[in-house]
Amino acid sequence: MYHISIGDKNNCLTVTSKPFYKENKKDRYIICSCQCGKILTVSISNFYKQFSCGCMTKKLINKANRKGTLAKDGIKKCAK
Repeated sequence: MYHISIGDKNNCLTVTSKPFYKENKKDRYIICSCQCGKILTVSISNFYKQFSCGCMTKKLINKANRKGTLAKDGIKKCAK
């Protein structure tokens, strides 16, 4: 069982609520804020696996696209 409290951080995410259960779900959830300003609900087990709301992944993809490393691997540039 994970012990988590308001203010805990994991990379870009910061916990802003106490853990709660969603209806018909067995996992506990928390509300987090990302450094980019987005608010999201995450299961506690995923909080330790997830490092942002997705904004960091987009930044890494864009950076790789600028360097041309994704094009070499056959991955197309993301549409805006």
